[in-house]
Amino acid sequence: MSLLLVFWTTLGLQPAFAQSDMVRRCNLATASADDVTRPHDIPGVAFDQINPAVAVPACEAAVSANPGVARLQFELGRALEAAKRLGEARAAYERAAAKDFALAEANLATLYRLGEGVPKDYVKSMAWYRKAADQGLASAQVNVGHLYYEGDGVAKNYAEAMKWYRRAADQGDQDGQAKLGEMYFNGRGVQKDPSQAFDWFRKAAEQGNVDSQSMLGWMYWEGIGVPKDNAQAASWFRKAADQGDADAQTALGAMYVDGEGVPKDNGKAEFWYRKAAAQGNTVAQSKLKGLANLAQVNQETAAQETRQAALLAKRKEVGDLVCNADGVVWGYVERVYKDKIQIRYQHTFFVSHPYDELFWKNYNEVIVCSDK
Repeated sequence: MSLLLVFWTTLGLQPAFAQSDMVRRCNLATASADDVTRPHDIPGVAFDQINPAVAVPACEAAVSANPGVARLQFELGRALEAAKRLGEARAAYERAAAKDFALAEANLATLYRLGEGVPKDYVKSMAWYRKAADQGLASAQVNVGHLYYEGDGVAKNYAEAMKWYRRAADQGDQDGQAKLGEMYFNGRGVQKDPSQAFDWFRKAAEQGNVDSQSMLGWMYWEGIGVPKDNAQAASWFRKAADQGDADAQTALGAMYVDGEGVPKDNGKAEFWYRKAAAQGNTVAQSKLKGLANLAQVNQETAAQETRQAALLAKRKEVGDLVCNADGVVWGYVERVYKDKIQIRYQHTFFVSHPYDELFWKNYNEVIVCSDK
């Protein structure tokens, strides 16, 4: 340890470079990808990827050294929330929100909406979302739209929901675009317009929005708002299915069963039905049973056809003997087609023959002797 560092440590202070290092550790552990104020070399961490064991001490140290930095208070709040220390997380968010840090306001609103660390309170949730939304935070604008859509903490108002969804969608927010597509599709807050719905779903789907990808699949499959195109339907269902959407997986399975937009393939159909069924999708579970029954029927049918082919081959041998019993041949030559096997025989006067029982038991339904 250098003499300078010993000197600062003895005074209970941290040199500037050490403070910067603490801040960086906090940033790396908890910075949000939605935070435009984060350092340019910090990629951001998804909430479910935060490691509380690393993030909490790193951000506590950073906040201790820089108590007036709202962004660090926000990051500490995220770390504490990930650690399920919700009361402390709320306090950290409130300190950041007091400085008008929009992301902290939005997270505080979510705690009130879900009742996590605080009593559930939609009115307070709306108030905090509005603060963040008025600063232009797209995710908060979407949530204001949700509260108006559901009538939580405010009177239900589809037109107001539509307004807030559009504000977010116009910023390129995929959730806002998806909700706007839904509003146009269902005609809520706006006149129903499948074409507009398709356009907004497309914008969101191209950003990876799984619900919109699934909706595009349905719209192409049914020809709603766009010309029917099974290949496009299968393509969009596949994108959503790869992201784990059970409805899209079920639809893709059905397309493989019927050979719509993809080559008919019961094996692939079963693969996608199983994925959806494992998620509890009852339609897929039913389809899977039907597919299993169909496979059993096909196996039994194939076995039966094999047996019939063998019997028909034997019938030709026996039938020739029967129809030509004792060398007495009379009647008219016919051709009988059964299961694509051509049978040629001649009618005969049949009284008794060693093949009598076999003939009438097994072949009566396929041998039609006639007098002509």
